[in-house]
Amino acid sequence: MEDNYVANKWRNAVEKDLLPFVEKEGGKLDSPSVLYDDRVGYEYNINVNNTPTYHTITAKPTILITLPREKEVKDKEGYDKTIVFMKEQPTCQCGV
Repeated sequence: MEDNYVANKWRNAVEKDLLPFVEKEGGKLDSPSVLYDDRVGYEYNINVNNTPTYHTITAKPTILITLPREKEVKDKEGYDKTIVFMKEQPTCQCGV
């Protein structure tokens, strides 16, 4: 249960930090997913009573973003801006 707690806490934090920017660049998202291995807390020996923020640990999530529309010309630019955003934001460097 502890491992799942850490994975869920970090997933929620990444979604809060990243998804508003992605929606601004690409439009409405279709079921975005941020996934951490459920055992991440165990693997990084994390105390659930003192869980560090996700960006202070080297664990990398899988981030799946689906746009419910056909590909558009501006998508490449939006993708590039999202990668730059993730690299520049101290709270979002997890996926880069």
